[in-house]
Amino acid sequence: MSSFLSVTSPKISLVLLAFNQESLVRESIDSILSQDYENLEILLSDDCSTDKTYELMSEAYNSYSGPHRLLLNRNDCNMGIGPHVHYAGSLTSGDYIVMAAGDDISLPGRVSHSVDVLRREGELGCVIGRYHPFTDTFNDAGDWQPKHSKDGYVLRGGSEDWFELFSRGKLVGTPGAVAMWNRKLFSLFGPIPEGVIAEDVVLANRCLIAGLGAGFTVNKFVLYRQHAKNICAGVSRSDFEGQVFFTRALAMSDLRSFRKKYPDQHTPGYWKKIEMMIEGALYRSIIQIRKPYIGWFKSRLLFLLGLRPLRCFISD
Repeated sequence: MSSFLSVTSPKISLVLLAFNQESLVRESIDSILSQDYENLEILLSDDCSTDKTYELMSEAYNSYSGPHRLLLNRNDCNMGIGPHVHYAGSLTSGDYIVMAAGDDISLPGRVSHSVDVLRREGELGCVIGRYHPFTDTFNDAGDWQPKHSKDGYVLRGGSEDWFELFSRGKLVGTPGAVAMWNRKLFSLFGPIPEGVIAEDVVLANRCLIAGLGAGFTVNKFVLYRQHAKNICAGVSRSDFEGQVFFTRALAMSDLRSFRKKYPDQHTPGYWKKIEMMIEGALYRSIIQIRKPYIGWFKSRLLFLLGLRPLRCFISD
């Protein structure tokens, strides 16, 4: 893989993803249109909303006269978060991609602070900042930041720290709400499958597989709105276990396809180490899942590994 990144002024694509968020999306749109980074394109992407979300996006698109290149998209059908993330990314052209939710507020320096990390460290798989969670009444819950990081900390791809954090599940705890992702994580891998709601976990796993690093900053990127309609709100224990299992199975699938296309990207020892780590995570998930869901989980795993057809996604 060759590097294509200009770290002095890389082109960044900021994508606003929304679905049925008519009461909140305008504030989110205004926040991303107010970004202070110059080399920026912005995509407003609606996942076939049934309310006025797309109308509000269209109004903002048609009335915008600012410095950034603005794009507009409406999906023909509701894709769900995983496929929508991947498809929206394919409509952009930036070296790095920032995914913003239609109910969050991006602070003006979100993109520029991310690029500052690249200027200091060079090409990375992702850059992670902080967010401030709030409710509609702006209850102050303090800022979130990765517990394993500090400002200026860089987790290099293939380092022992990287493997250690991945094995303890700490790396994938990084929320996509404050992440900027290298385009390679989209272009070098297949689409994110339907049913995935933890797309940030998938992309973090791809950083590991591709041998790319992660940079951290204490700069605050987002005001993260917490409400009953958040994607992860109300997720049951069983559904959560299913998502963990599915993303780990997808990591194994991504590993196999990436190694087939780029066998010389890593040493045999590195490939083996990643494979053993993902296998171990899969086995832990199988042990933890509840009995009524075992058949469904096995079907998804086998499908992702290419051993059974798609019809096996149907519950046993």
